[in-house]
Amino acid sequence: MKKLFYLMFAAVAAVGQYGCNSEACKDADCGSKGECVDIVGEPVCVCRNGWEQDANGRCEIRTTAKFAGVWSVTESCTDNVSGQTFPATYNITITESGADTTRIVMANFGGTTCVGGSQVLVTAVAADNAFSVDAGPFCPDPAQNFSGQNFTGAGTISADRRTITGNYTLTFTDQGTNFSYTCTYTATKQ
Repeated sequence: MKKLFYLMFAAVAAVGQYGCNSEACKDADCGSKGECVDIVGEPVCVCRNGWEQDANGRCEIRTTAKFAGVWSVTESCTDNVSGQTFPATYNITITESGADTTRIVMANFGGTTCVGGSQVLVTAVAADNAFSVDAGPFCPDPAQNFSGQNFTGAGTISADRRTITGNYTLTFTDQGTNFSYTCTYTATKQ
């Protein structure tokens, strides 16, 4: 019982320190995607998931916006079966994913194509200055006995938003043979 009393007292004290205070937040402009929270008498804007503060502290910028654009990629991949390492260079185009403010779409990720030659469109979830790649499969073609390309990996954008560094693993089965590659990359915004 004594433990419960202390727990309730701590909860009441926390609300007093971190609660709604119309005085602290009355002049705060957190934008359309943010909310003001009173932190010990100071207004602090907290953005909704998928949104960030602009230069004025308003929650008006999509988290995914910093990733959008055309990027020149230089990477090194290792064939996990043979151990052979090979370099690659290519461009990817990253776009924001419609209404979902936490997702990006990367065209030509890994410099790979689908069976038939169309670009692979890999999706990823962005948070802060990083993203994690969805697994897939992307571009499966059962008629050609191709499993589709499965990507796992992540990337991080630099503070100046001009460079992305990361790694990924690409696996697939083609005509009954398993393939696996591990790659590290650096992408520079064009």
